[in-house]
Parts: sequence; structure tokens; C-alpha cells
Amino acid sequence: SVFAEQVFRTFDTNSDDYVDFKEFLCGLSITSKGKSEEKLELAFDMYDIDKDGFISRAEMLDIIISTAKMVQVMVHEPTTEKKMEKVFRQMDTNKDGQISVEEFNEGASNNPGVC
Repeated sequence: SVFAEQVFRTFDTNSDDYVDFKEFLCGLSITSKGKSEEKLELAFDMYDIDKDGFISRAEMLDIIISTAKMVQVMVHEPTTEKKMEKVFRQMDTNKDGQISVEEFNEGASNNPGVC
């Protein structure tokens, strides 16, 4: 799934197409015991599929749909897309059509249920 591929890419910090034991432990540590800033950075990296430093609408929708399918939640794409648009508009504070890491962090901090 898109989500599983993104988790792999995010954990593979040296981009060698392998997640070694150290990378795995670091990723696991951040998700379970990391500081809020570290968790937000990890979450941002998972949404930023093309690694350009921004989250696009398509990237956000891909991850949301993939995550829902992974946990076997029924996905009704028009409804899911509307919900994603609402979250995207809230986070994209400068209205440039993409979410920067700063906007993501601020949006997640102001709306804890979003991430």
C-alpha cells in the first residue's frame, strides 16, 4: 500500500532501499517515545510522498485512503476527499495549494485530532 511504502521510505533514512536495525529502532522509538516535534516531523515525512518538502492534496488523499484501507475501514472516496479538503484548507494557511512543514506543525498543534 502507499502507506506501507511511505513508512518504509521514512524509516530508510539513508535511502539505500533497506531498513537496517538501527533505522528500525530509531523510527520505532520516535513513534512510541519521541517528543511531539519528532512525531510531527515523522508524520510530515510520511505524507510528503515525493519528498519535496510540501504536502499536496493528492499526497494527503493517497495517505488517508491507504491508511483507511489498511485498517479495513470502508472508504467512500467522495466523502473522504471532502474531509481531506477541510483539513487541507485549515492547514494551508498561506493558501498556496501545499502544506509546508511549518503549516503542518501549527495545524496539528492547533487540531490534535487531525494527525
